[in-house]
Amino acid sequence: MQTFHESRVEPADIDNLGHMNVRVYARKAAQATHALVASLGLDANALLQDGSIVQAYDNHVRFYKEQMEGAPLKVIAGVISAAPEAITVYLELLNAETGDRAATFNNVIRLEDATTRAPKPFADEIIQQALTHIVDWPDYGRPRSLPLEPVRTDITLQMMADKQVMVRLEPYTLDADDCDSHGFMNLQDGTSLAFAKLPIKIKQQRGSARGWGDDNMAIATMESRQVLLATPKLGDTIVTRSAHLAVGDKTVHSVHWSFNEATGAPVSMISQIGLGFDLTERRARSFPPQMRAVFEESIYPELA
Repeated sequence: MQTFHESRVEPADIDNLGHMNVRVYARKAAQATHALVASLGLDANALLQDGSIVQAYDNHVRFYKEQMEGAPLKVIAGVISAAPEAITVYLELLNAETGDRAATFNNVIRLEDATTRAPKPFADEIIQQALTHIVDWPDYGRPRSLPLEPVRTDITLQMMADKQVMVRLEPYTLDADDCDSHGFMNLQDGTSLAFAKLPIKIKQQRGSARGWGDDNMAIATMESRQVLLATPKLGDTIVTRSAHLAVGDKTVHSVHWSFNEATGAPVSMISQIGLGFDLTERRARSFPPQMRAVFEESIYPELA
């Protein structure tokens, strides 16, 4: 695999857990994905002339080692599969100084008409170029707890009701700054619909104030999958509802469904495996009994 993106962890990338936020990981993977696609012959000028965009619509991530402010990073990438309807890009985010693996990604991308967002086939010459980047899919980069099976599309805003847990995600309405010249939400930088309007550093209540009984406990994301079901448009209001699906000794499985408020139809799903995280020792630990009890009060396995 070759390097497609290099950067450094900036102060603005650090969240309230004291390390680079998961959304920044996604941004760096998106930038590397677009650089790889450009190397295949689909750079910005080629896409503009063709009236197309490249959209990642199914993204799986496994997180391995937290990255702190100032860390030098690089993203290496290759291709797992390539067909007219979709190309799957495999990426690894590495600490360029230590060689530590920070995260792995599988980004499934497709070509879309820029004015309608209808899918378009990749040209044969693009497929052939992609096949020159084929890499083996390592076991450590494959899903562990979140399978890549098709996502349910029957979940509605009404079904989710008020099953809001963890951070309360307020509705937001898309304005011109959120959209491209064709009036579609700009998601090219790995933006997640659920967290699009949330700052990287969130002002949260401490653990005891949230009923967890332990100010030193947090939840760090270990694995996630985001699936885009429909691209929102200018003026759409996005509503996100969240729920816990299961809780274990050290892990909790959560899901965030985002909807078009006017229609109630789902536009994206984010599934996450969170790990109990000791903020002082910077390691995994079991959930305290009080914290676990809070989670168990809001488990909705039927929403899986």
